[in-house]
Amino acid sequence: MANEKPSNSRRPPPDGLTRSQVARQLGVGVTAVHHMRLRGDLRPKRDAAGVWRYDPADVIRAAANRGVRGLKAAGDVAAEAFRMFDQGGELKDVVSALRVTPAEVRRLYKEWQSSLDDPPPAPEHDGPGLLEDPRAEEAFVRAMAQAAGLAFPPTRKPKK
Repeated sequence: MANEKPSNSRRPPPDGLTRSQVARQLGVGVTAVHHMRLRGDLRPKRDAAGVWRYDPADVIRAAANRGVRGLKAAGDVAAEAFRMFDQGGELKDVVSALRVTPAEVRRLYKEWQSSLDDPPPAPEHDGPGLLEDPRAEEAFVRAMAQAAGLAFPPTRKPKK
């Protein structure tokens, strides 16, 4: 029996940055991003899954207010990558210069090779990656804590 309902991907919608993505952009922890939201420095909106989504423009303004230099929007990275491809830049050179993953450089290279008449590229994979799932980081920390607990039995404080 065929299932008529499309699969419910856990990939977050592309309508803003997650708290961890903002923290990485600003070079701070997620708690600092939370405090910036409480102070009103950042004004996120909740998506359908209840995840706070931050407007990239707000993040750039917050970075400027904090004195963070070198913050680049996705379009800036793509533009610089395309310029490097035009000049014959290799994968390792682009990754080193732009500080992005090789997978992102390969994706940008495919875009650079395409024509405006070409259909948009299909997604490379079906499931969410570690950085795409907002709960992945939390699950990773839990798994590491659990593994550390197995490797080192907890020491209990003696009762008085």
